[in-house]
Amino acid sequence: LTNVIDQVLAGANQSNFTITFYTTESNAIAGTNAIETPEAYENTSVGQTIYVRVYNNEKGCYATTSFQLEINDVPEVNTPVTLHQCDTNTDGVTVFNLEEAIPYLPTNANTYTYTFYRTEEGALNQINSTKINTPTAFTNNNTNTVYVTVKNSLGCYNVAEIQLVASTSQIPSNYQTTIEVCDSDSDGDDTNGIEYFNLTSVTNNILALFSNSSNLEVTYYTTEADALAETNAIHATNYLNSSSPYSQWLYVRIDDATNNSCFGLKRCVHLKVNKLPNFQVTSPQIICLNQTPKTITAQNATDTYAYEWYGPDGSLISSNSYAQAYTAGDYTVVATTTSTGCQKTETITLTASNIATITNIAIKDATYNNTITVIAEGEGTYEYSLDGETYQASPVFSNLDGGTYTVYVRDTNGCGI
Repeated sequence: LTNVIDQVLAGANQSNFTITFYTTESNAIAGTNAIETPEAYENTSVGQTIYVRVYNNEKGCYATTSFQLEINDVPEVNTPVTLHQCDTNTDGVTVFNLEEAIPYLPTNANTYTYTFYRTEEGALNQINSTKINTPTAFTNNNTNTVYVTVKNSLGCYNVAEIQLVASTSQIPSNYQTTIEVCDSDSDGDDTNGIEYFNLTSVTNNILALFSNSSNLEVTYYTTEADALAETNAIHATNYLNSSSPYSQWLYVRIDDATNNSCFGLKRCVHLKVNKLPNFQVTSPQIICLNQTPKTITAQNATDTYAYEWYGPDGSLISSNSYAQAYTAGDYTVVATTTSTGCQKTETITLTASNIATITNIAIKDATYNNTITVIAEGEGTYEYSLDGETYQASPVFSNLDGGTYTVYVRDTNGCGI
């Protein structure tokens, strides 16, 4: 009852007053039959009224007030609760996530707060020295039993026992599997060793190890700590290995869905991203139709690959690192790493060019401005000269002296004169 003294005095100095408690108002007024042990009073009825007499020691006067005792129920809990965890090295010691017991303790589990303790006395009396500060990663070094207080919003609490059971992993000791994929640009870069993985086939293979797997659930983790705590499980059908390019090991955890007991835990899934063939091509390029065939090549290859070249019509034209081209168009090369089957495709675009065909030469002479105009046709881009040394883009030559001239037409793409 003495917990209400500060509220009754409203900040006044307690040493100036004598506070006594009574079960009736008349006794409070008379100052008789005060409750002898207000620090440990046991109520006699629900909603009982307690009367308080506040006597002023200096002035010799008093006042009375009252309050009601409200009895709130403590949370109902299931006890004991058993947590099963996998023991990865059969020494009986492992790491438990004690918070996994919460759904099995009371109903409406989210409406309470939970504090875990090493001893029952510590839980009953909320002794900080016995408090478990990291309940999501508790190692059962010296005990297989811990305790938890379940407290409601009014501060009322109950204590439950949690029994810890470490069981040997049922995944065969020699089991491991590797999933290999080829790097791609699915993540925006086909050279970084980061790729998406779908682990559905692995899950099916793991479940097939057990004769009765209908109640088993398989989850995957990047660390053993996460697997033990059942936190940060990866997305099993769309996992991106961004934290460990090219090669990563995953931990598999198998739980019995009926009681969340650990059935198996093992580092046994290897994710491997194989590099694509590494080479370059030059594109676009010019093909001189008067100088065919043109050799096109895969350049700067960092390994030995199998090649397939396809022409503009889609037909296979070469199985070497190079191909011979006779026409303009798009040529495709597919390089394959024979050990992994990874492929990379590149395209070379060939644009046609050719030497010019002079169809006419128009001469205007016997004037103050003698001119020669060259009329040429062909697939190329041309430049013109009257001496074979100095070329111009225009086919018209002006202000010429009288005489004999030789006309040169040169392809700017290097296909000849």
